[in-house]
Amino acid sequence: MNQCCRVNNLGSPEVQRVTATLIYDSLMHSKLSGVRNTRPLSRQCLYRAAEYDIHLWFGSIEGAELQTVAGQILPHNSELRKVTDVGVMLKDVYDQSVAKKTNPFGEFVFDRIRSGYYDVEFQLQKWIIAISGLFVTPLNQA
Repeated sequence: MNQCCRVNNLGSPEVQRVTATLIYDSLMHSKLSGVRNTRPLSRQCLYRAAEYDIHLWFGSIEGAELQTVAGQILPHNSELRKVTDVGVMLKDVYDQSVAKKTNPFGEFVFDRIRSGYYDVEFQLQKWIIAISGLFVTPLNQA
């Protein structure tokens, strides 16, 4: 269930804040009995909030501590103009943040991210969508 409240952004019309719900995480995918376990090359997650789906992909270079977090936010009604130039903020537990903007397809990339827990926030015209406690780690440590 989405948690929602109204916030006012410095004189702008009221914006609703909603927490995204995790729909799928490839790390939590059950392993088949009797099938050899192979380490995945990447991690993928799908979140849903309001009228949007958020796809996240996590990757790393073998032996590297730094990760890449890439993703795409897509509206359910396929109006890509709604996801162009959306502010995306990645904030760590020390309140240090990195901000990006989405491209015309709703895509974004954060490179050289250290392992740890992060909050992600998408600042849309009518919504602030939050993902809390996102764990970023090399796949060999997951």
